[in-house]
Amino acid sequence: MQRFFKVISYTAFLTFIKMLCGIFISKAIAIYAGPSGMALFGQMQGFTTMLTNLGNSPNNSGVIKYTAEFEHKGIDVYSQWWKAAIYWSFFVYITLFMLVVFFSEEISIFLTGKNDYRWLVISAGMLIPLSALGVLCSSIYNSFRDYKNFFLSGMISTLITSVVIIYIILSYGLIGAMVAAVIQPALIGGGVFIFSLKEKWCRLKYFIGPITKGAKNDILKYVAMISVSAIVGPLSIIILRTFLIEQVGWEIAGEWQSVWKISEVYLGVITLTLSTYYLPVLAKTRDYQQLVLELRRTVKVIFPLIVLMAIFIYILRDYIIYILFSKDFYNARELFLIQLLGDVIKIASYIYAYPMLAKGKIKFFIFTEILFCITLITLSFFLINIFGVHGANIAYASNYLLYLIVVIMSFKRLYAQSCN
Repeated sequence: MQRFFKVISYTAFLTFIKMLCGIFISKAIAIYAGPSGMALFGQMQGFTTMLTNLGNSPNNSGVIKYTAEFEHKGIDVYSQWWKAAIYWSFFVYITLFMLVVFFSEEISIFLTGKNDYRWLVISAGMLIPLSALGVLCSSIYNSFRDYKNFFLSGMISTLITSVVIIYIILSYGLIGAMVAAVIQPALIGGGVFIFSLKEKWCRLKYFIGPITKGAKNDILKYVAMISVSAIVGPLSIIILRTFLIEQVGWEIAGEWQSVWKISEVYLGVITLTLSTYYLPVLAKTRDYQQLVLELRRTVKVIFPLIVLMAIFIYILRDYIIYILFSKDFYNARELFLIQLLGDVIKIASYIYAYPMLAKGKIKFFIFTEILFCITLITLSFFLINIFGVHGANIAYASNYLLYLIVVIMSFKRLYAQSCN
């Protein structure tokens, strides 16, 4: 557990840096664009997140799993999965870019109600490779448990990126905020890649060359899993936000987006810890009892931590709104309680769901991702009509509660045989 707490401390520090940068970015958007600008920023950021997650799908969980699993066999063996990741990244990028260019006008209208932002939609597609390279390098650091360089690369790239983004927002207002949403992942990814060039493993021969069919198929499995998650997750939030805008207007939707943004920032401490420590450890487990032991250890540390963080944020929500945004967002204080409850349930469900990634449970993973994104949208449509903006938060918490119940009930059936 010493390594676990080391990861938590590194993660907390990196998240603190990201949080500070996020405060300045959110403050700039709040002052120069207001609640409606925050909602527009959320729409474009959601689309960019979906694109970059799709572009990154070959480069994260699969690379972490197979590098960690075969580390003892040497770089000539485990670099096969790096080459496979590059191979699939190329095909994913070409496909995404063609689709984005062809449907750019329709996407712009769907996101913003106007076709004025076609150029931003196309730019988001063009910048996918930079983000993908950064994620691949981060995954390699992670799989080697090189936490120092993993977090240092993330911190430096985040700081530099935040300075650039704040300058753009201050200089160009709402348009600057929209541009910031599009270029942020690419700037961070490019920074991580440049940082990684000093490493001995960062050589062209380990990423380009002959690839075994087995390695291609292994990474393709993760491409399928993460692509589904990358599409249906952000898309469901975009649909939810669009419906919210139609029902309550841009201003209130912007207040909801501000609370959602706060959740994203503080939950980053937990999700980064899970992907950095928990996922590689799960990938190496061969015994069901060992898997259960790791899960219980993680629950004992993570669950009390997320509860304390949620309580702390709820108590200080007025100060947080004032510091992060402006007085125009004051009504957002009423949206915190159920949102934070949903956050706690969400992390609990993630702890039980992460073994699906570590063990490659592709069918169950894809089924649950699609099912619970559909239920989120359905619950949101129903509850927003009844409770207004609060219905979105009730739907969020209820949906993750259902998801948690399903992954707990399915746990033993999924892993008891495959781990033995």
